[in-house]
Amino acid sequence: MESNRGKRILIMGGQKAVSIGLFPILQWYHDEFRKMLTRPSAKLHGHRVQLQATAHINDAIVDGMRLA
Repeated sequence: MESNRGKRILIMGGQKAVSIGLFPILQWYHDEFRKMLTRPSAKLHGHRVQLQATAHINDAIVDGMRLA
């Protein structure tokens, strides 16, 4: 990912949701992810995921399950 100044960025650590909010394109991706998970027909398939999900991802998944 590159910033609007053309510099590469990498978001790590425990405050990903805050950091993502600083970059409009990343916020848009997250909003779209959440929107897709909350559709009535949504299905989430995970295959050999090796990274630990973070709170903002887990929250989106739980919201989708509640609305199912």
